[in-house]
Amino acid sequence: IVNTVSTNLILRTKEFAVLKAIGMTQKEIRKMIILEGVFYGLFAAVYGVMIGTALNFGIHRLFMDAVEIAWAIPWLSIGFAFIGAIITTLIATVWPMYRLNKASIVDSLGREN
Repeated sequence: IVNTVSTNLILRTKEFAVLKAIGMTQKEIRKMIILEGVFYGLFAAVYGVMIGTALNFGIHRLFMDAVEIAWAIPWLSIGFAFIGAIITTLIATVWPMYRLNKASIVDSLGREN
C-alpha cells in the first residue's frame, strides 16, 4: 500500500504542478490527494478483508480434523485490518504530499520523472 501510493504521488509531480499553474489552490490539491488516499485505503481494506477471511476459513478447514473449534467470522480482526489499511494509506499519502507542497511550480514542471 505504502509503495503504491507514495510512488503514484511522486510520479504525478508534473500533474500537480500543472493543476497549481492553472489556478487550483493548495487546499484543493491537498483535499484531492487525501481523498485519493482514502479510496486506495478502502479498496485495499475491502479486498484484504475478503481474501483474509477466505484464507482464514481455508486454514480452519485444513486443520478441522486436528482441532475441534467452530469457525466464526473474525469481526474484530476484520475491523482492525480495515482501520489499519485506511490509516496506513493516509500516512503513505500525507508523507509525499508535504514533499510536493514544498516544490515550486517551475521546478516541478521542468523535472524529469
